[in-house]
Amino acid sequence: MNWKGGKEVPYKTYARTLITNKEAANILCLKESTIRGRKAGTEKLTRIKIGKRGVRLILQEVEAHLNRLIAASKH
Repeated sequence: MNWKGGKEVPYKTYARTLITNKEAANILCLKESTIRGRKAGTEKLTRIKIGKRGVRLILQEVEAHLNRLIAASKH
């Protein structure tokens, strides 16, 4: 959640939906440490820093990565 004008605004209200490493790991069926370590092809995903320690990924990029993996497995 993000604070804007004293009200809590969910990340989903922005143009891009931001998700945590844990959520990305669940989508991609990987361990969270794999996402954090930028392994298994996830090094291409954009990381967005939130504050000093927080990192978020763009949901649309994670879904596109998953779709590429699915398409590659069908060939």
